Amino acid sequence: MKLLSFCVVAVAASMMWTPVWSAGLTGAQVKGFVHVMQELKPLFDKYADEIGDDGDAMSTAHIVRDWAGGLQGQTEAEGVLRRYSFDSTSWSAVSQQVTEAYMALKFGKDGQDISAQLQDALRAIEDSSDFPAEDKEQMVARMKQSIEEFERIRNVPQADQDAVQPYLTNLDTIFDWQE
Repeated sequence: MKLLSFCVVAVAASMMWTPVWSAGLTGAQVKGFVHVMQELKPLFDKYADEIGDDGDAMSTAHIVRDWAGGLQGQTEAEGVLRRYSFDSTSWSAVSQQVTEAYMALKFGKDGQDISAQLQDALRAIEDSSDFPAEDKEQMVARMKQSIEEFERIRNVPQADQDAVQPYLTNLDTIFDWQE
């Protein structure tokens, strides 16, 4: 169930990302992402505390996306990005790709089960009479978006997953992933 909660939050976070970087990830980009996140972790943690991060891995993924997109104009952060060959646009795009590839790897073989669980949850919402019609409509729409996004994550290119694989331990620490 915790994995399903993580999945729903991660999928919701990824829905808000707009793909701006269409090329596949390179090991150098993933390594740069890891270094940037390690150096800027205090700033990231401060941001997460300010917006009330609950420590859930999926909300952390959402927070990374928002935080990554908001670094423009922060001199210290922009200096770190430049040191690892990023600008605010490429950083935001690579952050999205790394996070999606990371999630694809973490879901792995469980992805099919999670997809089925999301479909079951959608059917339960649709079949329920416990929700007001307006709320139910919104819940169904959000769940359908989540399912679509989860399917997108399940279909992250293998090359992106391969680029992220050597850095899983580092990314587990960055994203505070707990099995």
